[in-house]
Amino acid sequence: MIPKIYSKSPKTMQLNITKKCNMSCYHCHVGSSPNRTEMMSKDVMEACLSACEKFGFSCIDITGGAPEMNENLEFLLQKAHEIGLVIMLRSNLTILLDEKYSHFMQIYAKYGVIIIASVPFYEEKFNDSMRGKGSFTKELEAIKRLNLLGFGDSLKLNLVYNPNGAYLPAEQNELEKVYKKELAKFGIKFNSLFCMANVAIGRFGDMLKKFDEYDEYVEMLKDSLNLENLENLMCVNGLNVQYDGSVYDCDFNAALGLGANLEKDIFALLKSQKLEREVVIKEHCYACMAGDGYGCYGSLK
Repeated sequence: MIPKIYSKSPKTMQLNITKKCNMSCYHCHVGSSPNRTEMMSKDVMEACLSACEKFGFSCIDITGGAPEMNENLEFLLQKAHEIGLVIMLRSNLTILLDEKYSHFMQIYAKYGVIIIASVPFYEEKFNDSMRGKGSFTKELEAIKRLNLLGFGDSLKLNLVYNPNGAYLPAEQNELEKVYKKELAKFGIKFNSLFCMANVAIGRFGDMLKKFDEYDEYVEMLKDSLNLENLENLMCVNGLNVQYDGSVYDCDFNAALGLGANLEKDIFALLKSQKLEREVVIKEHCYACMAGDGYGCYGSLK
């Protein structure tokens, strides 16, 4: 059983700035697709940055959907850079090959953005089974272009691994060695690998139920509960703000509509005086606490 968890002084604000995406991956917990229309406005972005300054956040973690599809992204990057925030951004890479969005590679370099990119596996067959035919080739091409700009070296490019099924990731350091060895064959490099467990919600949860694997997967997560992971959880050290300004403990809770024990949105939060809160815990939370622990930045071990 998961004990009560408290967040006292979060340092990372995660901003989900759109649900729109050029892909429709089966493991996506927010159900992003080209048909989604939700977008974070400049007003919400400015309120988030003001909250970062007021409460002492040192980092923003921009996610989606595909963040590049929000027309206000460059504005957000510029303003965050101006106030000295560390900027992380989660990209699916494939969108960077689209002529409409390819300029973001130079923009990311300009602002020293730490790119966190989804590459579910280092082999084409398994990667494409999760993200669609041809996605692996596109990911590699995007990484090659980013490498030419210094990403994977002085500029940070971190890759994310997700299991292709109802099981936990392999040990992160060992898998990183394999990734680097295999991807080097394509002439590309990256800084670090983050292993993330699939959370049994959204499309992945639907898939588990379809194949009658949901209960077994959740029980496996419960059996693997490791309480040593608690203090390093994203929900303890961060806060999630959705496109409409609503506030959550994490992106998974947001997908389920489980609001944080705080003011309901970023505008009201700006008028308050504290961020300390008890984290909202439900069954899906076992995915982050099982085994080595899996946060938004990989293994917690």
